[in-house]
Amino acid sequence: MVCIIAANPDAGGVGVRMAVYIQSLLPAIGLLVEIIRGRSIAANTKLRINNAQAATSSLLTGMGLIISAIIQHKLYGLSTFHALVVLNLCWVTLIGGFQGTLPLKEGENTWRPEIEKCHRKLYAVLSIKLSMMAGFGWWVMHNPAGYDSAPDACASSTVFWVLGRHPNVTSKPFRTVLLTMYPLLTVPVFNIGVIVAALWLIIVIIGYLLMYIGQILEKCRAPASITKILTDDNGPSVEALVISLVAFVDGMFILTTEMTIQLNTIGSDERAWGLGQTLPVLVALLPATSIIYHMVTRGKFTENDEEAASTPQSVEKGSTSAQTDLEAQAPPKQRPPSFPFL
Repeated sequence: MVCIIAANPDAGGVGVRMAVYIQSLLPAIGLLVEIIRGRSIAANTKLRINNAQAATSSLLTGMGLIISAIIQHKLYGLSTFHALVVLNLCWVTLIGGFQGTLPLKEGENTWRPEIEKCHRKLYAVLSIKLSMMAGFGWWVMHNPAGYDSAPDACASSTVFWVLGRHPNVTSKPFRTVLLTMYPLLTVPVFNIGVIVAALWLIIVIIGYLLMYIGQILEKCRAPASITKILTDDNGPSVEALVISLVAFVDGMFILTTEMTIQLNTIGSDERAWGLGQTLPVLVALLPATSIIYHMVTRGKFTENDEEAASTPQSVEKGSTSAQTDLEAQAPPKQRPPSFPFL
């Protein structure tokens, strides 16, 4: 007999998922559009600040999901399936939040004070979000059957999609992996290092593979336009590669969420569209409209940065006032980031 999981659209409904996906992926799309238009992201102060703020909003959304899930579990009951959906959505917002720290290619105003201020706030929210998510994940996976407080407990028949495999959430190997990972992520600051190291390891490996392929194509006399994209380690293609790879990882978590939902049998009311579905979408559309506006207007908000970049670099040697003005207009010297491993 198939166990039908009680519907809970407020936790895993299509509106909630749509809002999370929009808020997480749109900043990456906006950055890629700017790169296609030939703008350097690293040297664009306004764009990097906007990106960090969008990433912070995405992380706060994930924190709100965790708090809502805890309250719902205590007051009304929450199935293990819906708790796992919430965890996956939190991973989507988490990976999307890392877009705020990208790209990291050096630029003359890469480490301006206003950028560092936004990044410090982003790192703080990121660390708190990781600790909350890891604690919630450990609570769920420590005893999936015991956690399930829904009217019709189906933890023993709930499956999870992992790269084509469908392990049961109560299986020991599946739980061992998660119970090993989540305690490491509960430690503030340290948890950022773990996630950043894992992400950048993936990015570096794939990046070197692409460069190696580019060198082979270069020897085979492939078109220069293709080989330059793959071998140039100091151009916009690097920024596009990093952003695309992080977006790809984000997309894999989205795919995992949707496939997990398809593999399990859920009540028909799961697709009900009410206030709990409409409100998240409206909240997500607010920052989305800002990003879309800047994309449509071809990024006119970058004019100040472009004017600053065109400041004259030479003055008469005998003019003290001119030298003073030039020093005042010059961009601040580069400083190392607050977190060396980033």
